[in-house]
Amino acid sequence: MSDSAVVRKVLTVAFGGAAVAAGAYFIYKSWKSTEHSSKDPDRDEEDVESESDDHEDVVPSEHRIVILGLDGAGKSSLMAALAGQKLSSSIPVTEGFNVINMNMEEATWNLWEVGGGQAYRQHWPRFLGNTSLLVYVVDSIDSKRFDESANTLWSLLGDEQLTNVPLLIVFNKQDIDGAKRPEELTEQFRLAEILKTRTVQLASSQVPPADDETGVSEFQGIVQIKQLIISLCESE
Repeated sequence: MSDSAVVRKVLTVAFGGAAVAAGAYFIYKSWKSTEHSSKDPDRDEEDVESESDDHEDVVPSEHRIVILGLDGAGKSSLMAALAGQKLSSSIPVTEGFNVINMNMEEATWNLWEVGGGQAYRQHWPRFLGNTSLLVYVVDSIDSKRFDESANTLWSLLGDEQLTNVPLLIVFNKQDIDGAKRPEELTEQFRLAEILKTRTVQLASSQVPPADDETGVSEFQGIVQIKQLIISLCESE
């Protein structure tokens, strides 16, 4: 993937009830339409047609990537890292959903991150339509919730909207003492069974404490994760 990716917009919506969740995709499509219609209002139709002719052989593919997992797993940090944003120790737990649209030479990524708290998971199915790739983030240190996370993943994969959708599982917080190794989590999450029905890739990641001077941290493992996302989206 080119390093020249451009983050076009960031949309954050906090749930104000089921109506907001139900209209989530409509909100995003309306926002996208506004963005396109307001890019260059002074260009006439001939300019647009000429530009289209010049680029008719270059049509970047568009991929809808949904990032899910339990609350506190590190979804927001992963999403920010994918967009090239700086990470701090004060990223709040998502109470709603975030959308980041990344335009690159090769493709456009529409990244969706939805809150993972118990109250928000009931709304997840509303965000799964036309998904190109599901990214599921696991907190490798929270052993008390491994079963909850595994059961949540299995329940999620039972949604027919995700039939044949490739899966990337990110085992986060691997730098913390006591973190379960990916091999152990693979067994606990019964991933061998999932591999029989869909394309699955695994990745490890960690976010060390923020630098004392800058207050910024680095999401380690992001290069491999980006490469896997590209590969899985191409295999869609």
